[in-house]
Amino acid sequence: MICYVSCCVRNKSDYKNPQRVKGSPDFRRGVCRPPSGAVRHAFCAAASTRTLGAQTDGEGAILAQAGFLYIALNAASGIFFCIFINKDGDDMLDICLPGTGGTVPKLDRFLSCCYLRYNGIGLLIDCGEGTQLSVKKSGFSLAKINIILLTHFHADHCSGLPGLLLSMGNEGHTEPLIIAGPPGVGEIVKSLTRIAQELPFRIVTREMTDFDYFESFGYCITAFELKHSCQCLGYDIRIKRNGKFNVSKAKKNGVPMRYWNRLQKGECVEEFTPDMVLGEPRRGIHVTFATDTRPCDIISTMASDADLLICEGMFEHEKLARAKESFHMTMKEAAVLAKESGCSELWLTHYSPALPDPSVCFNEALEVFDKAVLSSDGQIKTIYFENDD
Repeated sequence: MICYVSCCVRNKSDYKNPQRVKGSPDFRRGVCRPPSGAVRHAFCAAASTRTLGAQTDGEGAILAQAGFLYIALNAASGIFFCIFINKDGDDMLDICLPGTGGTVPKLDRFLSCCYLRYNGIGLLIDCGEGTQLSVKKSGFSLAKINIILLTHFHADHCSGLPGLLLSMGNEGHTEPLIIAGPPGVGEIVKSLTRIAQELPFRIVTREMTDFDYFESFGYCITAFELKHSCQCLGYDIRIKRNGKFNVSKAKKNGVPMRYWNRLQKGECVEEFTPDMVLGEPRRGIHVTFATDTRPCDIISTMASDADLLICEGMFEHEKLARAKESFHMTMKEAAVLAKESGCSELWLTHYSPALPDPSVCFNEALEVFDKAVLSSDGQIKTIYFENDD
């Protein structure tokens, strides 16, 4: 779906540095108006070229950020046009690391967490202090979070819950919120929410142990035990993809045409089931998340053939003894796990506060796994279903 918005900018500097329209005072006052049909047509043409992030000559500028495409036109007249491409589709998964730090937040590095968005629904992994700020800074919605997965109960992974929950309520979240984590998650949430009692939504806690599984909002989530100084879980997250609609199969099974659309979406209608109209399931999307742990085989096993492995790289390898002592791992150890798993890409995260510049030891990981990425706060990636045409 594509929505068009236009609004006045205050001066030419706004044109040179387009801001997110939704956050502008003009947008909040409701003075925005749709552009003309000719401009809409031009926007569609620009969007279809997929030239996201490119700068155009003359009066036009294109900027892509966090699922939005902005096009600024006619700066001389002070008009800023925006095309908003809604990436909340069911054929893609947005992944963001709002924070990449471990132990304590720093002025230039938020605490480690991960935000996933599928079909408009947000899933957040971990919530240290200040997480509501890092998520908003990354351009994602707090109100859209419907699932929170806690890896363990050290403060840098859960102490931000009260502030996050209050901010979610202030942004209009009213639906029940699932908070899952290791045994005891209910007591932890109850204790932390004593200072955030008047929430406009219900919290449903769910205890997870090794290989526990649940599905919600299209996310298929499996927990697995890690090796940390306390009980700690990694999470394997998959988005399923149905098979292609098969007209011949539907007719052969005597399925009335009026039911085809609903069955294709996975619904059961009367005595008819989706498998009566669909082909074999296709490959979906697969992301594995593991932080605060020593290396263990289960990580590479769960991340086997994953599109993305997000794994801690807390220390440089010369501090291996410190990593073992604190039940963390080095970048090199994370890269070994990624290589063993056969994953498509590795994102390193959860850097030690004693490592102000993680890039100084990044080559240790690259030498082992050349698809490693040195993540930074606000890093975003969109994974699409494979094109099987």
